[in-house]
Amino acid sequence: MIKGNTVVVAALVCAFFLYGKLVCVHNTGFMSLVPAKTLCMVKGKLVSSPEKMSSKAVYSAILCAEQATGTMGNYAVHSSAKGFLQVTIPSSLIDFYSGVCFEQGETLCLKGNWSEQRNCFQVSSLESCQGYASNLVGTLYHVRARCRISFKRLVSAWNDAGGLIISLLSGSRVYLNDDVAEAFRNAGLSHILALSGMHLSFMAALSGGFFAKLFGKKYEAVARLFGILFFVWFAGLSPSLFRAFLFSMVIAVLQFFKCRVEEDCFLPVLAFVFMMHIVLRPQDVFTLAFMLSYSALLGILVCSTAFMRYGTFLFPSSIAHSVSSSVAAFVFTAPISFSVFGAVHPFGIFATVIVSPLVSVFLCIAVAGILFSLMIPFLSPAFSCILNALYCLILFFVRFFARG
Repeated sequence: MIKGNTVVVAALVCAFFLYGKLVCVHNTGFMSLVPAKTLCMVKGKLVSSPEKMSSKAVYSAILCAEQATGTMGNYAVHSSAKGFLQVTIPSSLIDFYSGVCFEQGETLCLKGNWSEQRNCFQVSSLESCQGYASNLVGTLYHVRARCRISFKRLVSAWNDAGGLIISLLSGSRVYLNDDVAEAFRNAGLSHILALSGMHLSFMAALSGGFFAKLFGKKYEAVARLFGILFFVWFAGLSPSLFRAFLFSMVIAVLQFFKCRVEEDCFLPVLAFVFMMHIVLRPQDVFTLAFMLSYSALLGILVCSTAFMRYGTFLFPSSIAHSVSSSVAAFVFTAPISFSVFGAVHPFGIFATVIVSPLVSVFLCIAVAGILFSLMIPFLSPAFSCILNALYCLILFFVRFFARG
């Protein structure tokens, strides 16, 4: 087995060349004989579900282009196309009660025009919807889309709490109030809304614990793996969630081959995952979610133990562990946050210690509420009351730290 230090050095060299712009990442941008500036129609497959932008009326998604149509003078020019294209979609087209399903994997033909200001294709109308490919992958995408739509229909009835649940379990902030999302960001708690290792660990522990109680400890590992795979399939692969997924899978493979996996092995594993990620999904490399996710976990693995030694003098050991992890993550992500947003939010260190456990309880009750509401529908209003009360408590602390 390659020594851990060698893998870490290799990852550092890769990061230096990538972010030092000494090498170019494989071009995954839009490519066609039709210039992007002249586009009036584009056809392709959605590779991400639409996400709400700063404007409530507009959503953003990534389209893997297949065909493009542009205008040159009075003539329409058609061409094949490839690469990824950001598209903005008006909210009037996105409605889970309509017949069109704007979810990952669906092939759409969209009319619109190119926006120089946003550097994206602005959709004005839907020309056609071809649905999903008639193969195994297409079927999986179709089932996933229908599950997500049914989930949103059920949970959206729980008002504000439902919007937070949809954000935490599906990665979609469509139904989360803008002021709430802003409060999470100002409190330094954006990582709670962004699907990451915390959400993956929660689903793995929930599924593993449930099956262990029903069928015994010997099925716990299989159940945890099933929980991870189901959540990744349902929520979709954001950069931070893909990092967490790769990390979990590498650890699982090492354990399967009877390798001793201890805490000092995690840094080489993270380095190996980093190199795998940039090969498998090069389009993620320069996204903010990618950089924050890796830098936060790097900080925790490198510095949290050192901070823990000092934290135990100020806090009980259970709280000191959470605080030391938050401090380590903050130290490593602060330069990135400052360069992008022009500000950092140190209160997030303490906000995480309080809000994160509340969110875990909130999610446990939400999952139970979803299951019971599907089996016994008249229980849904009761769960709505409980979840909205807990939602108000979470929001109280979030806004308290946001004011700091």
